[in-house]
Amino acid sequence: MGANMLGLARGLAERDLAALRSEQDAVFFTVFGKMITYPMWLVWPLAGLALAIVIALGVLARRRALTTTPRLLIGAAAGLLPIIVAPLAAIGWWQLLIMIRPGYGNLAMGDPYRPELYSWALGALRIYSQATRPRSVALPHLRPRRRRTDVPPVTAVTTGL
Repeated sequence: MGANMLGLARGLAERDLAALRSEQDAVFFTVFGKMITYPMWLVWPLAGLALAIVIALGVLARRRALTTTPRLLIGAAAGLLPIIVAPLAAIGWWQLLIMIRPGYGNLAMGDPYRPELYSWALGALRIYSQATRPRSVALPHLRPRRRRTDVPPVTAVTTGL
């Protein structure tokens, strides 16, 4: 890590940091180890397109009587809830960790240099919590509940019918 940081520091020292914003800004992420990238100007159009598709699918499901408006609104709220709660929970847990181990407060990115132990602990906690959960409530959202005989099982699972 030291050699990488030194190379990064040298590379940034050679540039005018005020002029770093350019048309070359890009969004990038990895999917199964492959780097995906696209220009920054596409962020808002893609987000708008995704929102329009979700709304259109909701309207289509409502017109075909596959769901009700209250269920659509509850589903939308359930989709937004993790987006709001997860960052707040992460900040809270990080503050608790800093209280327990004050040395972690100096980490610039909030991630220890070698996070393998934390990853293994999180995986073990996940396996333990899944193993100790009663089978009847382990995956209730995967059990199809059918009210009408003409609704395919996949639709019943995804829409809660």
